[in-house]
Amino acid sequence: MFSIRLITVCAIIASAVACVPKATPVTPQPLAAEEQVRINGGLKGPWKEVAAKVGDGERKSEAMMRITFNPDGTYLHEFDTPFGVMRVTYKYRLDGKNVLTDSPHGTYRVDELSGDLLTLFNYDATTTWYLERAK
Repeated sequence: MFSIRLITVCAIIASAVACVPKATPVTPQPLAAEEQVRINGGLKGPWKEVAAKVGDGERKSEAMMRITFNPDGTYLHEFDTPFGVMRVTYKYRLDGKNVLTDSPHGTYRVDELSGDLLTLFNYDATTTWYLERAK
């Protein structure tokens, strides 16, 4: 026999799962060679998150993540957690506007890169991150 407590827990879990956005299929994002070079060079260096938007939701101010793209094809992903800063290094490469990674976060797409502003879309989380160059 099911208890009310078990049914309540199941309902909460089902609600939480329903709120998680579905992954967006990765699509090719080809670029002209000179634009590929511009993006590849422009990504290099440290970036800090200033806002994020999940799916079609509204853009919200955030400051929990930093990414540093290195010339050797690695990037440092830093997250603020209640237990301190989590730092993990992954490999990446550009394929057009897509940033292919070996991280569990999957593939990103460069939606905008101009001066000190970078907009990355994460296909797996259907999330857009707005970053500015860290000083």
